[in-house]
Amino acid sequence: MKLDALKADVARLIRSLTPVDYYAWYPARVVKQNLDDLTLDVQPDDARVPGMERVPIRFGTPQTTAKVQAGARVLVGFAGGDPRLPVAGLWESATLDELNLGGGTEFVALATKVKTELSALRSTLAALVTAYNAHVHAGVTSGSSSSSPPAVPAASPSTVNDVNAAVVKAR
Repeated sequence: MKLDALKADVARLIRSLTPVDYYAWYPARVVKQNLDDLTLDVQPDDARVPGMERVPIRFGTPQTTAKVQAGARVLVGFAGGDPRLPVAGLWESATLDELNLGGGTEFVALATKVKTELSALRSTLAALVTAYNAHVHAGVTSGSSSSSPPAVPAASPSTVNDVNAAVVKAR
């Protein structure tokens, strides 16, 4: 046990004397996402790399933004090995509140929900067609007399439920 503690102390000492490799990626914790949704404040796990504010997020696709919660895990690197140009990307784990693809403002429709809602609408329309085709007017007379309402009332169409994704937006 004492040997393990000694090994850990020696490893920490060697690591503290080793310069930061600005071409490497370092695991970090998101302290907060800034209001611009484009930058983060992060705290790297490696004690040699200080905490950083307003670190740009790189998603690898144009016009992509996301909203993440504090505590999310991300890798932090430095563009071109320049310590003045930190970037965050390559998520380890995160609670994603919103993902916006292509600068979109509308939530995407989920295929299974769309299919379910269209199927329900189809059933409702089929029932209306059946009711319409089977209706009979009581008391109809020839000429200009009025008739009474249908003997079989038509059903009201069902409402269509929301089919939007809760997190992903696109254009």
